[in-house]
Amino acid sequence: MSTTTTAIEGWLAAVIDSAEELATSALGRTAVAFDDPVRGLPSGMAGAYVALVGDDANIQFGLVAGPGVCESLARILLMLEEEDELSPDDTVDAVNELANILGGGVKKRMAASDPTLRLGLPLFVCGEIQASQHADVWSIGMRLDGLAVHLLVLRHSHDGR
Repeated sequence: MSTTTTAIEGWLAAVIDSAEELATSALGRTAVAFDDPVRGLPSGMAGAYVALVGDDANIQFGLVAGPGVCESLARILLMLEEEDELSPDDTVDAVNELANILGGGVKKRMAASDPTLRLGLPLFVCGEIQASQHADVWSIGMRLDGLAVHLLVLRHSHDGR
């Protein structure tokens, strides 16, 4: 089944389910809540993006947050205390790994719809991004024990529609 026939709701459900698994397993969080998906990109966020590309699919997933939250997520993943040193490179690596886990979870959940999906390498972005006019862009707010994170889904069509 191609991207054009896989409804955006399926991708959104897969990213929410994968993010919940990520939060409770890799991050050990117990209080996880999601907002309803909305169209558009949040501003003032940094984070990591990872692609899932198949014969008929081109989807980007992002895990982004405001200032300081990426560092908090890195500390949680790396099991560091507040007084432990955390370099900017460690933060980037940790958030990239979280995006990679998120993308892998989405791939697992969408494999029946498109078995050709391949997971790309994560890319950390600090600054504003702009999606092309051919992208369908969605944001889902997620709260992890008080940390505000946004999950992004950018769906591109191969044929430019």
